[in-house]
Amino acid sequence: AVLRPPATSEEGLLAAGVGARGRVWSDRGGRHIFWSRALQGWMWVSCDELVGWQYSIEWNLKQFLEQNPWLLAPSAAQDEGDFRMVVMEHCFSSVYFGLREQDLSHRDALAEADQAYMAPLARAHMVSASGQLFNGRNFVVASSFDLGRVDFIEASHIMSNWTVMSLNGDVDWLHSSGVFAIREPINEPGPCEEAGEWRFPFGGMEWQPQDVVLP
Repeated sequence: AVLRPPATSEEGLLAAGVGARGRVWSDRGGRHIFWSRALQGWMWVSCDELVGWQYSIEWNLKQFLEQNPWLLAPSAAQDEGDFRMVVMEHCFSSVYFGLREQDLSHRDALAEADQAYMAPLARAHMVSASGQLFNGRNFVVASSFDLGRVDFIEASHIMSNWTVMSLNGDVDWLHSSGVFAIREPINEPGPCEEAGEWRFPFGGMEWQPQDVVLP
């Protein structure tokens, strides 16, 4: 199943007032809408634009699921929430780049995209029927940013039981996951990278054992 933000309109947001803040919404055009505390205003972000390079991972996954509807559970089953896998549709990259265009620094844009967009979206999924049933263990989310979970650390705490597909993860994942098609006959197996001091401040939150590394 794919879970999306609830639909609304500009008139609906105005009618809801402050009560609409702290959540992520969508409109008929496929844009995601959220209240930016840093900008003190609503942001409309298109999730249908190809950002390019590695940042298109979220877009590619969305397109793949839209082009293969046979993979999706019937909409009538949404209320029950008994799914083998639930993919969270999001466009974190587009949100980040939109905030950068508003003159936020790299770190400030990441923090705002995390706190005002990704974390509220994750919380909404956790209170859904499937979230209540499985506590997030069947939830999957893709990340296109270099550090994976670390780039949305607040949302990552909410997603502790989720499977995050990202460019970052366990340094031994390629070997320990057993995904080799052909075993290397010459070189000894080794880590994908050195552990690196950058991991230490995050206390293991940079990845979880169920996560998947995107090669």
